[in-house]
Amino acid sequence: MSNVGVPRTRLSSRSQVWPVRLLDDPDPPTLLNVDGNTMAFCGPTVALVGTRRCTPYGRAVARQFAQSLAESGVTVVSGLAKGIDTEAHRGVLDVPAAIPLAVVGSGLNVCYPAQNTALWKQVAVHGAVVSEYDDNAPAAPWQFPRRNRIIAALADVVCVIESHERGGALSTVAEALRRGRTVMAVPGSIRSAASLGTNRLIADGAIPALDPSDVFLALGMSTRFEQQLLPVSQESDPALIDVLSALGEFGAPIDEVLVQIGGTVGQRQAQLQTLESQGKVANIDGWWTPL
Repeated sequence: MSNVGVPRTRLSSRSQVWPVRLLDDPDPPTLLNVDGNTMAFCGPTVALVGTRRCTPYGRAVARQFAQSLAESGVTVVSGLAKGIDTEAHRGVLDVPAAIPLAVVGSGLNVCYPAQNTALWKQVAVHGAVVSEYDDNAPAAPWQFPRRNRIIAALADVVCVIESHERGGALSTVAEALRRGRTVMAVPGSIRSAASLGTNRLIADGAIPALDPSDVFLALGMSTRFEQQLLPVSQESDPALIDVLSALGEFGAPIDEVLVQIGGTVGQRQAQLQTLESQGKVANIDGWWTPL
């Protein structure tokens, strides 16, 4: 796979644009192949990682966190895998001026997973896709833990959105701790297998990430993110405000909205679609989340 018109750069530790965070790394790559803009290595950086087998809750949170961070000039790095990684990259791409960053476990000519080919190209065009492997190297299981060490090394903060008890994202956490990086985790339901790993991380001392503002504080940024669900004015439809409030911070399926505020499925569906047309919510596989 080639990204026509996207510059490809081969970096070594002697390169002027070699990432500063890799200079003293305990296990640095020998080289980095980069499709895209090396400016992606600059500025405060947060790794958003998690399970491929994520829930609608996890997808919504990953996209919300990524978008909020990108809007404030934070670089978001992830691994272009299915699940949480995919939604993190999509959240960044929702912000026109943002520069997404991806570290992959295959060569730059081999998109893995294939279903993310279009997303891979978008990340390369707007930001950078990075690999330490030869351009035509296929994906292999052992390469992904190696990829994870680079993700951890490039980040100031590693935030796990969802992880099973033995999820692959936990290897990124181990690499982050090895490097003295801040580790955060988004709490989830104790009944969700996809949150067993993240809840355990919090129990073991990881900083809870209840919303993007917690990540900003961990970065030491002076501007605290404040989520604005909907500007309330005299012209606002009270019913729409009620529906949006029922979604909460991380969203909900329509049946939870009905439990909270009643009404019929058709009525609430129409109101959610109105909010969607206004750019106030997004529907991700039946999970409605505020933007």
